[in-house]
Amino acid sequence: MNVRRPGFTLIELLVVIAIIAVLIALLLPAVQQAREAARRSQCKNSLKQLALALMNYHDNAQVMPPGAINPGVQSQAGLPYSSTCSVNCRNVPFTLMVLPYMDQGSLYKQLDFNLPMGQAQRSGTGPATNQGAKFNKISAFNCPSDITYLDPFNQGGVAHYAITNGFRSSYWFPARYIMEDIGTTYQNESYTLRGMFGINGACKLGDIKDGTSNTMMLCETPFRKNATVYGPFWNSWNYTTGVTFGQAINAKGGCGGGPNGCPVAWGAGSAHAGGMHMGMADGSVRFINQTTLFSITQGLVTIAGKEVVGAF
Repeated sequence: MNVRRPGFTLIELLVVIAIIAVLIALLLPAVQQAREAARRSQCKNSLKQLALALMNYHDNAQVMPPGAINPGVQSQAGLPYSSTCSVNCRNVPFTLMVLPYMDQGSLYKQLDFNLPMGQAQRSGTGPATNQGAKFNKISAFNCPSDITYLDPFNQGGVAHYAITNGFRSSYWFPARYIMEDIGTTYQNESYTLRGMFGINGACKLGDIKDGTSNTMMLCETPFRKNATVYGPFWNSWNYTTGVTFGQAINAKGGCGGGPNGCPVAWGAGSAHAGGMHMGMADGSVRFINQTTLFSITQGLVTIAGKEVVGAF
């Protein structure tokens, strides 16, 4: 008499495995989307914290912090840049000036602002010996969706947020405030086309004639670009402390170019699908699509250009 042992046949096992594989394949994208949604929310909150820190700085000082103080660049001696970093160079980015407004007052007190803050791009200046506190990692400056690459210079200073420079990388405020010299030009650029921040200077909220809800002061930018020295870094100034909008959001240009190339050096963008977050001059944070027209993004980064930006 034949006795049938309980169990699964090989075909039954294969069917069960196939069903489980299909279920995992269906669930995995949902899990990944949920994780990205959480990371995107965290990124938005971090940018909101930085935007509010800038607003609180303005409430206290009645002016925005400079985009950078006394940066050093070997190839551009003289104000506002300095090639003699041991004497004049400070490499102070705006992010260090708002530390007290981000619950980082103890770190701020450890920094000696009479010395360079770190190695600026092409300055040839290494971190000062008593600036070790600046190597602390502050998560509020990082987007969790963006892969953090090794920083060979300002370790711990990787950042994914930057100020907006308007249309250029060389941003300078030769006047005390922007509106004092409307109608004149500097380096072939009208003052009305300026962004909110500059080297050794910045604007007041009252200088923003385009409206604070229509003016971008911060945005996301990938840390990895076509050179590791480009950054940006929150603990030391370099050329990409601020970004420009001469190209589309998430544009590729370095590392061979093409759709798989690295982001351009001064480019805005993020690791989020379809666009990036931006901090407005009224303290709000919005998401802007990478297909947004140039006329809109370039209008958003000027403070007195009188552009009609429309919906974005």
